[in-house]
Amino acid sequence: MFKDKMINRMMAVMALWLIEKRERSGYEIMKVYREEGMPHMAAASRIYPLLARMEKDGLVKRKLGKGRRTNYVYTITKKGESTLKNVSAHISAGLRGKFLREMLAGGRE
Repeated sequence: MFKDKMINRMMAVMALWLIEKRERSGYEIMKVYREEGMPHMAAASRIYPLLARMEKDGLVKRKLGKGRRTNYVYTITKKGESTLKNVSAHISAGLRGKFLREMLAGGRE
């Protein structure tokens, strides 16, 4: 249960970060997760409910994409930008920052 909540939160922040870089479809986000070795996070059954929740919370906006097939792309909103900035500041501060730097480096400082 704890692990699932932690993974869902991490997925939301990562998806928001990816969308901030450029608008993306749910499929594109899944593809990035797969390419980065996170196939457990790349399932449509996880990505689309996450994007719907982020849209409902006002973090992203969905619009019809271009192309032959009907698909949607997501763009970050002002609220999403603010949220991402706050998350970044929060996780980089003090002990949290040291912990994350060590965990991401795969060893000890």
